[in-house]
Amino acid sequence: MINDNHETTGGRALLTRAIAIACAALVVGGMILGYTLLRQRHAARLSTLTRPADPPPAHRPQPVLQVYEDEAVLKGPVAIIGGTVRNVSAEKITGITIELEMTRRKDRGAEPRAIPLAPKDLAPGELGRYSLAVPTRDFSDARIRRIRSLDQGRDLAYRSAPGAQRPRAPAPDSRQPYDAPKRPAKPSGDDFINTPDTATKIP
Repeated sequence: MINDNHETTGGRALLTRAIAIACAALVVGGMILGYTLLRQRHAARLSTLTRPADPPPAHRPQPVLQVYEDEAVLKGPVAIIGGTVRNVSAEKITGITIELEMTRRKDRGAEPRAIPLAPKDLAPGELGRYSLAVPTRDFSDARIRRIRSLDQGRDLAYRSAPGAQRPRAPAPDSRQPYDAPKRPAKPSGDDFINTPDTATKIP
């Protein structure tokens, strides 16, 4: 009888100790889990604070030139590529050069050409012209790559719009001169700035 009581007391003590160990393990595990979560939250907060801010949107420069690109005109084996440039800014711009990108017929490769404006210096409101004769057998089209002020060493922001159209061919029995090409007096709202989407086709 004494041995049964002793064994019962010993079993209860072992059960109590097991429960205490389990509770301690739960408490320790909860503390470790809570500490890990706090560290992760703190690290995320620091990452948000130290992350660089998004860059501001790119500033679109105000155009200082208005360009009217004429249609290419055939003169025998060459095509005349040209147009008119107006200074629409409030300052004098000097050393203006038009840089074209020519497309070769044989391999569709690009070839740059630089054309000085005539006159190369424009006061506010003044007009200048550029013109280039290219062999039609060598090139298929041309587009303005950029416009620079060589004196000031900078690219010039510009708007571009269609200029003079190619003169209409006369009727077979007509001896009347060609109609003078017309140039739009004001650019439309769809004009592009420094990014021409179409090129001047060379017949």
